[in-house]
Amino acid sequence: MIKRSKEYDAFGPWIYIIDEEHTMPPIFVDFHLEKDNPLLMIKIPRQIERRNANPDMHLYDSVIGIFDTYMHVLTRKENSVTQSKVYFKDIQAIKKATCLLNGEIFFYLKDEIYKISYNTVSDDIMTKMISLIKQYLVYEQKNLGLPVIYYNLDNVEFLYVNLINSLRKEDKDMELVAYQPNIIVEKHLFSRIIKFLLNKLYYKSTAFITNNKELIIIEKGAQTRDIDAYYFSHLYLSYKLIKSVELIEHPNNEELKMLKIKTLTHDFDYTCNEENTGIDGLYSAVAKILS
Repeated sequence: MIKRSKEYDAFGPWIYIIDEEHTMPPIFVDFHLEKDNPLLMIKIPRQIERRNANPDMHLYDSVIGIFDTYMHVLTRKENSVTQSKVYFKDIQAIKKATCLLNGEIFFYLKDEIYKISYNTVSDDIMTKMISLIKQYLVYEQKNLGLPVIYYNLDNVEFLYVNLINSLRKEDKDMELVAYQPNIIVEKHLFSRIIKFLLNKLYYKSTAFITNNKELIIIEKGAQTRDIDAYYFSHLYLSYKLIKSVELIEHPNNEELKMLKIKTLTHDFDYTCNEENTGIDGLYSAVAKILS
């Protein structure tokens, strides 16, 4: 008969907020993060199936505590623990990416990109964590003066309609201001067939949403037959932290352009063509507020 424990009974792919019911995993207890009064503290489970777990295992790989100026991360390495801190003042951008059950959050810092992996069954908790962190980032209201794109299924893909609606539930000032549909690189039928077989038919579509404080860029994965078709991401960029923007000829195709957005130490590039809506205006508006 398997020995039981409260932690083992609750174990699964879920991230838990640490509280009286879901307590700190034993290997992390000695770090006493609770005593520093975190705004949020969560524990991320090992990526193993429930049937392969047992009560004698370390069942959690990391604990994350959110405080008002930094994120404190405890990470299990076999039977020991390492710790690190991500200070909010060092964050230049945040990206949340999901592909089926695989989720990743990237914090773009001055000298590195800090990544947290998780199972998307707990996406609501990770979204809550990002929203909490964003309250402590540097924002400044900027009047971009951009026309709003009124979106529906006739002019924007179904996924984007849902994701934009979700953003607007959290912030009614969020508006779609630029959109790039999928780009077919080759128009010749034979080339299209070859590229389809090689899973390289399209550049991914992109949507640009703003509330005049931050730019949220949503990207889909490549439209192929492989698992990337289920990938999409949100990049969160404060206008205050953007250092430059360019709209240039694409380095690999003279028929395309590339929108390049730069923070202090990171570049974000987006391919576009003449079928886009609003990208020229977005480029001009951001360039103007930076000048």
